[in-house]
Amino acid sequence: MTNPGFAVATATRSHILPLDVIVQLSDTLAVGPAPEPIPSIAGLALYHDEMLPVVSLDVLLGESEQGMRGWEDREWGGFAVVAAAGRRCVLAVDRIGILVRDAYPGTMLELGPLLAAILPEVETPAPPPPAPDTGWPRYLLTDVAGNLCGFRLDAVDRVQDECRIVRAPHRPGSVVSGIGTVDGRVLPVLDARTLLGFPTARRAGGFVVTAGSGAEHLIVAVDRVLGLRKIYEESLAPPPDGSRIGAVAACDGRAVWLLTASGLAGAP
Repeated sequence: MTNPGFAVATATRSHILPLDVIVQLSDTLAVGPAPEPIPSIAGLALYHDEMLPVVSLDVLLGESEQGMRGWEDREWGGFAVVAAAGRRCVLAVDRIGILVRDAYPGTMLELGPLLAAILPEVETPAPPPPAPDTGWPRYLLTDVAGNLCGFRLDAVDRVQDECRIVRAPHRPGSVVSGIGTVDGRVLPVLDARTLLGFPTARRAGGFVVTAGSGAEHLIVAVDRVLGLRKIYEESLAPPPDGSRIGAVAACDGRAVWLLTASGLAGAP
């Protein structure tokens, strides 16, 4: 991934955030009022014991008037904690989209100058996330039957909330629950609930399209896509014997099952 980014959307258009400014993505975040009303700031959010300003991306980009979006707004569909130009904040967006593996640099949002115009520089800037080619320890977290399950981000091709699936006839020993199409490619669909031993949900709430070729390029149906987290390699523990889990880690006091396409598909 030479120019990786993550697509987000306002009510009127899509934008791409450079991956190196994203600290975390989340579909939910508790937002409260700021002590003093500021037109460019929608409110405050608590992130790892730090109160960060919440900035609505449409207001930041001039798509909406300042002061139109407030902390009580319920139309936001996702949040991105970002760090750029020595400033940290939470960007509120209408929708978090897909991972863009190789975006044109000119299509990326330059957040540094935009944030510098409205936010003071913090005394101790947060270090940027490690680059993807230096053992990048970030995972895409999902919910599967109330359990945290993660996919290493450099093994994820894209994330989408909908996927048209044609159910496959059941064959003994097959882990494929159907087939779906992504950019004209027909890929097998695996149900993470079924593969991990849980009852099948009526409808999946998200789909992770894994990168790779052959058996490693497939669609995994999950209950919900939660966002990005750092998980360092030294914290990984071996999985239980006979499971389809690649490794076990911890995040915010909870166990995270780390999954791979080959492991879910039963490949050696």
